[in-house]
Amino acid sequence: MFSSSVPTSRKAAFAPTSVSIKHRVVSCRGVQHALLTLCLLLLASANPLRAQVGPAVAPLASNAADYENRYDIFAGFDYAHFNGIGHGHSTGLYGWNAQTTAWIKPIFGFAASVRGQYGNYPVTPNTIGITTPPISQYQFLLGPDFRLWRSPRHALGFHVLLGGVYGKFDSGLKSAPPNSLGLYTNQLAFASASGGSFDFNLSPTLSVRVIADFAPTRFGNGSQREFSGSAGVVYKLGSLHRSK
Repeated sequence: MFSSSVPTSRKAAFAPTSVSIKHRVVSCRGVQHALLTLCLLLLASANPLRAQVGPAVAPLASNAADYENRYDIFAGFDYAHFNGIGHGHSTGLYGWNAQTTAWIKPIFGFAASVRGQYGNYPVTPNTIGITTPPISQYQFLLGPDFRLWRSPRHALGFHVLLGGVYGKFDSGLKSAPPNSLGLYTNQLAFASASGGSFDFNLSPTLSVRVIADFAPTRFGNGSQREFSGSAGVVYKLGSLHRSK
């Protein structure tokens, strides 16, 4: 009969093989645990770093304004409503508006405005064939300017400007007296402009501005309750903070 037991020499030959396999399994599991732990540590360290770096590198809006500029330079189209003697007739005048504001603070400054307006006035019927002669007026105004509301993209302002206006009314009258046709004589008179402005910022230094004014004048012995409006562009320059 043959014995079913495995010779001792063969057991000895197989024993190291099973031990090495168990050792390799344990080693692989250890490597997996180490890799998993390392990945978790990397993820945990990346989150706070992303939270710190993210906001710092976020770009600002390209049209954001900080309102720390020293000067506003405005130029644009202007419209004015004009009343004749006794308010018998009225007309619209078209021209230009140039305005500069020197800011003392981001919310307060002083403005100077020069405006020229031109048009034709429908005079009273006459025997010399004059119907709509050309007229013009030039305003020179100074006063405080306020930024009532500011945001990176928009701003609302208010101003009270006082000064004078020079009116030229004798053009094309064929030597006829202006007041005989319902016009004023050429003269320098009081003028003012009180109203508001709206800015839409295109960039930190450039804006589009719309202005609406109650702009009475005092030609002759009366008061002309007129309205005017402007639309144009603003260029911002200088700084409220002195360079050291």
